[in-house]
Amino acid sequence: MKLLKISRYQRNQDLINVGAYAAGSDPILDQAIQLYPNLQQFLRQDCDQYCSRETSHQQLCQLFPATSSENPSEEP
Repeated sequence: MKLLKISRYQRNQDLINVGAYAAGSDPILDQAIQLYPNLQQFLRQDCDQYCSRETSHQQLCQLFPATSSENPSEEP
């Protein structure tokens, strides 16, 4: 579900960037807007910085914790 939120962010990025998106009109997009800066920070890694697969996985799990309340069949 969290990845669907990120895809919703990407589809609406132009609206968000120009300030045309009204917060509260799409709860999933609102959540994506909150998650996106943390995802961008995670993806920034210096060329000479090493990070093991296990560490990367742990960091992603912290960024996108699984919750039982998420419905994977929900429309993006």
